[in-house]
Amino acid sequence: MKKISREDLEELIILRLARYEKCAGVRSVGIYRLAQSGRPKWETSVIDYGGADARRCTVALQHVIEPLQKEYQLEISYL
Repeated sequence: MKKISREDLEELIILRLARYEKCAGVRSVGIYRLAQSGRPKWETSVIDYGGADARRCTVALQHVIEPLQKEYQLEISYL
């Protein structure tokens, strides 16, 4: 599993969403870390749909997130 920063992952999700019809207007996606074992280690939280169709993008997000959760692990960042 590849490590990725939160900022890069958020940007990647937005780019992947833009490939879907009426989802190019998504402005931001928030990511949070999960602590449960046996599940993906991160999930999306707040989404700013901007001018995109929220209903279509919510469905598209399900198709975008699952493969990314299998491919990427969030880097731990210390402030």
